[in-house]
This record gives sequence, structure tokens and C-alpha cells, in this order.
Amino acid sequence: LLLTGCRRGEALALQYKDINFKDKSISINKNITYNGNKPTLKNHTKTHAGMRTVILLDALLPIIEAKLSTSDANPDHFVFGKGTSPLTQTEFRRRWDKYTKEANISITPHQLRHAYATILFDAKVDEKVAQTFMGHSKIEITRNIYTHLRKHRAAQAQADINKFISANLT
Repeated sequence: LLLTGCRRGEALALQYKDINFKDKSISINKNITYNGNKPTLKNHTKTHAGMRTVILLDALLPIIEAKLSTSDANPDHFVFGKGTSPLTQTEFRRRWDKYTKEANISITPHQLRHAYATILFDAKVDEKVAQTFMGHSKIEITRNIYTHLRKHRAAQAQADINKFISANLT
């Protein structure tokens, strides 16, 4: 979630056939929704703009490759599932709770999506590219809701402004 910007349902719908190791890309083209505990695979994302291709970051590659080496690498298997079956709501919650407990963090899956947007901003990724990676229909959603100013960016801005004023206005 942190390294793709996927919504929870998009990540849970990922199958190995959606990952292109040659191009280092991931196709986001479906979504898991829940009716009670039962997962339903939908052949679309939350919005039309959500149908997208995101980059497979180098940091994520060994994690996925390690997971593939322990499975039979069936293209129809879910990355986060039980073979060709997606996780139930309960199974996801149990895994999420275990992950956050072991990592000693208190975070929601959606907060990782916000963090991804902020990573894109901090990495100086063009905002239209970030909008596409996030699957937002409007740039304002990416800019105003998902991207958060980190303290180090504010400190850097302060230093840049002070440097400019010192060089040009004194």
C-alpha cells in the first residue's frame, strides 16, 4: 500500500498477472468489495481514473519476488489472498492487526495511501503524474487532500526563503 498508493480494495484484488516484472509496472484494474465478510471481485476500480498503471518500485520488487518464490506463481493467484480466493474481511483484519502489532504502529491502510502521495510530493514527482499514480480524477484531490507537508519540507522552505532574502533584499 505504501509503495503503490493503492486503495485497500485495489491491493486486495491484485493478482500476479497484474504485475509486469519486465516493465516494472503494476496494473490496477479491479477492486475487492465486501458484503459482510464475503469478498466480491469487481472488474473495475472505485472510479474510472482508478484504472491505471503504477510503477513497481525497486524497494517492492524483492518483496514480491520472495513471495512468488514461496508459491506456485500461478498468474491467477491473489498477491494478498489464498490462491485463487481473495481474503475475507475477517482474514484481512486479522493480518492487518498482526502486521501493525508486529511493526508497533497504529495506522490504517488508507493512511498509507496518503503517505504514498506525500512521498511522491517529497520526491518532486510532477503533480499530474502523481494524480495518475493515485488514480484521482481531479488534481485538486491529490494536491489538497492527499499530499501532506512534512516538517522537513517546511524547514527547507524556511531556509530557502531566508537565503533568498539574504541574497536579494539586504
